[in-house]
Amino acid sequence: MDDASRPQTSDTPDTQSYPQYRFIPLIILLIVLVAIIAVAQQWSLQALEEPALDQAILQGDISIKMAYSLGGWTNSIMTDIRSKDVFERQARLFERSAVTAYTRAARKRKSIDAIRRLIILGPSEDRHTYIDWLASAHQVQPSEVQMWRVLYVEHGPVTRESLTAYCTMIRGLDLRWFEHLALADLYRRSGMADQANLQIDYAIREAQRTTVGFTVLIALVGILGILGVGIVALYGTRILVESRRLTDLPMSENIRQFKSGLLLQTFIVYLLIWGGTQFIGGLLIGTIYVSKYHDVTRLEIYTAAASYILGGILALGFLARKLRSVDWPFEAIGLTGKGWRREALVGIAGYGASLPLLFIAALVTQLIAGPGDQPSNQVIPLIARAEGLGERLVLFLLVGVAAPFFEEIFFRGVLFNSFRTRWTPVMGIVLSAGTFAMLHPLIGFLPIFALGSVFAILLYERKSLVSPMIAHSISNIVTFLILVLLVGS
Repeated sequence: MDDASRPQTSDTPDTQSYPQYRFIPLIILLIVLVAIIAVAQQWSLQALEEPALDQAILQGDISIKMAYSLGGWTNSIMTDIRSKDVFERQARLFERSAVTAYTRAARKRKSIDAIRRLIILGPSEDRHTYIDWLASAHQVQPSEVQMWRVLYVEHGPVTRESLTAYCTMIRGLDLRWFEHLALADLYRRSGMADQANLQIDYAIREAQRTTVGFTVLIALVGILGILGVGIVALYGTRILVESRRLTDLPMSENIRQFKSGLLLQTFIVYLLIWGGTQFIGGLLIGTIYVSKYHDVTRLEIYTAAASYILGGILALGFLARKLRSVDWPFEAIGLTGKGWRREALVGIAGYGASLPLLFIAALVTQLIAGPGDQPSNQVIPLIARAEGLGERLVLFLLVGVAAPFFEEIFFRGVLFNSFRTRWTPVMGIVLSAGTFAMLHPLIGFLPIFALGSVFAILLYERKSLVSPMIAHSISNIVTFLILVLLVGS
């Protein structure tokens, strides 16, 4: 913070209300709360029957959609026989790669989603084995197993009554894109070639849309990542060559203690409010489950959004009350709209700078723990299951607007400023980023820590929360769009 935005608090008895012996219990309480929330989140993810997102399945989905995209483009725009052969061979390679990825997921934990994909795509000589795998899963109905046997193992005709029943069953399995392929096989077995070809056309067009969107998005992120390497190099050179240290303006020890304690107390209240609203939302969802109403995805999405925003508003009200009690403006924590256009551009550059760090952190994570299947955010399973436009819009606003706004205020504006004031900016960056990462699933600790560090540096350098909010928002939106493209229907 600069001189204009730093509150000039006098050394009154009130400014000595957080000496060391009172600050330490706050730190202990913070550690306990973070540990409880981290364990609760990890437990809730492990309680899932299978991960909402499996990396192997996502890799397979990318490969098979690439295969169908190439196949469609080969038939529609390729005229040269040699070019067609090249594209067709590449499409077959993508298809084999998808089958390999699904087999890895199926063998690793008998993933039902992976097994269903293998039944639809796999080699005919192996389908009997895949169906046996599916039959061994306790949550799969025998009628579904029989349907797959009729479609892919047995060779008898499909009756009109069976056709209607199987269509209904396939549409109720949430196969998403693979629904087109399963229906095409069903129609083909029933002698309905036109309907089968229509489903294949749907699959090709949808795969092409996904492929183009995914390629464009990855290209844009790649360009930002290349620019980010240069930004990181320039910033690092500036620190090293100029022997520049991250330091704060001088202030008396009493003011440091008071400001740090006040902000840390506010952050702890934020965690309590946030945890409380999430717990109440979880109880609501649990009550719905107990009542045997199973179609609760929409309710989960709306409840998650409402509880998160309600918690953020309540915590923001408490923060405003605390700042007003000591006559501090919101600018004291970096919440200002001055120069927002310039700060937005800095935020975009900051996101680019985070990409090479994210890549390194993700690589180290995979080297240490192997490929992870758990999401790095508890909202990701909801994104994977969302279907309607309204549900996805709510989730988009949650991850792209609400989460960056509230989390940057409290993790950077409040927690980072508390630690940097008590100790040093470097300690503030490390401790606030570590806390931020601990409140996400542990498999994503290093990437989230890297993001949190970049966001804190942006606040330190720019004295404004606008730039880290923009960087945070872009990061979440990119993840959201990738997931919608890959798992969308």
